[in-house]
Amino acid sequence: MHFMLRHIGFSVQNPRKAWAVTKAMNKYRKEHPVCEITGLSPVEVHHEKPVEYFPELAADPTNFISLYRRGGHLYFGHGGNWKWYVNNVRDVVRTVRITKPLNSI
Repeated sequence: MHFMLRHIGFSVQNPRKAWAVTKAMNKYRKEHPVCEITGLSPVEVHHEKPVEYFPELAADPTNFISLYRRGGHLYFGHGGNWKWYVNNVRDVVRTVRITKPLNSI
């Protein structure tokens, strides 16, 4: 018997795996507390490769990237629409990275 546990950020068939994903994302958030583009916080952990298409990478920290919660995640990680995803988000981060924090400008 399978049932689908759905969450905004991921969908996993096994609740234990869902807990492992949440735990891995929380650990990554603690290790990377600022946005990798803007240097601001609070952040959301974004999956570089979407869990919908790559469920085996749901808890893999190499698939995570910290993006600013207020807009950074939506625009840089999803191209402005939550139904989309940016498949080269690491390249975007390297290209757009702000070297001086916005709050000091």
